[in-house]
Amino acid sequence: MMKQLLAIPKKYEVTGKITKDRFLNSGNLTDAEKKVLELYLKNINILYDIRFLDQSEMIVLEIELTDAERGKYGLSNLVKAIAQSIPYLCMLLVRTEGVIRFFTFDRKENEFDDSRSRVRDICSSQDIIPIKEDISDGILITKLRASIANATSAEELNIEWSKLLKDCGLVLDTFDVSIDEYHHLLDKKLRFERIIEQDNDYEDDSGETDIFESDIFDGPTLEPSRETEEDMFVSFCTANVRTLYEEACEKDDLTEEKWLRNYIVACNDYANQLLVKSVNSKIAKEIVGAFFNRVDEEREEMQDTFDIEEFKECIGEEFFEKGVILGVHFDPLCPNE
Repeated sequence: MMKQLLAIPKKYEVTGKITKDRFLNSGNLTDAEKKVLELYLKNINILYDIRFLDQSEMIVLEIELTDAERGKYGLSNLVKAIAQSIPYLCMLLVRTEGVIRFFTFDRKENEFDDSRSRVRDICSSQDIIPIKEDISDGILITKLRASIANATSAEELNIEWSKLLKDCGLVLDTFDVSIDEYHHLLDKKLRFERIIEQDNDYEDDSGETDIFESDIFDGPTLEPSRETEEDMFVSFCTANVRTLYEEACEKDDLTEEKWLRNYIVACNDYANQLLVKSVNSKIAKEIVGAFFNRVDEEREEMQDTFDIEEFKECIGEEFFEKGVILGVHFDPLCPNE
């Protein structure tokens, strides 16, 4: 999963793995560092070894932390311990419970032990939650990747990477806030998928079986009542879900699930634009029901109120013009893959 996220050229990939036990027993760790990492390190793996013509190297390590006693350890202390045990320049990709963060280091050689280094400063990105699909996160990763081709040495690459991470601003020394946000987002996405699958018997962690009591999008939700604009909007969405699907299928071999995912997200985007409201789970269920039950409503008044071509733009013109299916916004990612 992390290699897919970074997409660094394959020529730099390392296939070998380091186990936690091997790192703790064979790494150049002090007793104090070993004690801390024994508690909080779950796994460690070398992702990339980027070598330059001057024989310098930049190592990219994936560090997975346990979720035990989270909030009681400082990330800076953990990553400093790992970085100081390595005699090479390195970038650490630290992750836990669906949240990741990049770290680089201003370091110098350890004059007393050439198998270790001394860390003078730590640079960190903001927390990245992949299922959030934040554009700024994607831009950062793209810049990190592009910097490799422009660097002529590991030191030069480290300077550029550190500059990019410093531009991210101040960050907390814990994953706590972002972990809570990750679980909130994951819950929304799982609920969304249950709606698409028409799984009405889903039971969440709280023991509640009615999944439609919770929202799947942020913000104030639509509250349709008889003969209101919000009611007409919901009717507009349910009336067009099957018709537009059949139109899109003329261009693409489109599965029903992919269509419904994109369609409901588009309904929400359109509601945000026109009414500054969001689609909730109950409305999403109505749309799915209308699709499978082939609901046929009178659309003339609704089409006069809402612009069908503008709505198609929210869905994605690619569906109706080029025949390219858009990437789905709501694909849940397993945090442990």
